[in-house]
Amino acid sequence: LGRYQSKAVVDLRNISNDKEIIIVGDLHDNITNLNHILHRRITRMSAEGVISEPSVIKKLHNDQAVLIFLGDIIHPCGSAAAENADVVRVKMAQMDFADIMIHTIMRLKIQYPHNVYPLIGDHDTFSTLTKSDVKQSECYEKHLLDNYGKIYVKLYKKIFNIIIDSR
Repeated sequence: LGRYQSKAVVDLRNISNDKEIIIVGDLHDNITNLNHILHRRITRMSAEGVISEPSVIKKLHNDQAVLIFLGDIIHPCGSAAAENADVVRVKMAQMDFADIMIHTIMRLKIQYPHNVYPLIGDHDTFSTLTKSDVKQSECYEKHLLDNYGKIYVKLYKKIFNIIIDSR
């Protein structure tokens, strides 16, 4: 699970002061935002001049940061107030990058087990909850079946249940 995690609790009270805590929430299947967060270098001005910080990936690699995903990694989000309800339902059923998002975060967790902590949000479950009359978990499962097959989905659910049961 990682140095700072016990079951579903990630406790950073004893983290080293020289380690940056990076918190990411509500990516909602947006691979562009995930890539931007992971790979962008930040340049800022200080009293000493221009400071160029390494990317989040580099910070993880150098054990300089802890990255926490607060959930809602997959399943697009729509806003009925901003768009037609039918358009929102179509958007929420799309799973264009859901598997890439999960694979990327799983790869990060495997590569940096003590520095990456994905937490599960309501969008990231196989529950029967609906949003705007869309059963997103069914859309996600269908996406996985169509792209990877029954054996993959069975193993994926097994891993998912182990994560849920460790709470």
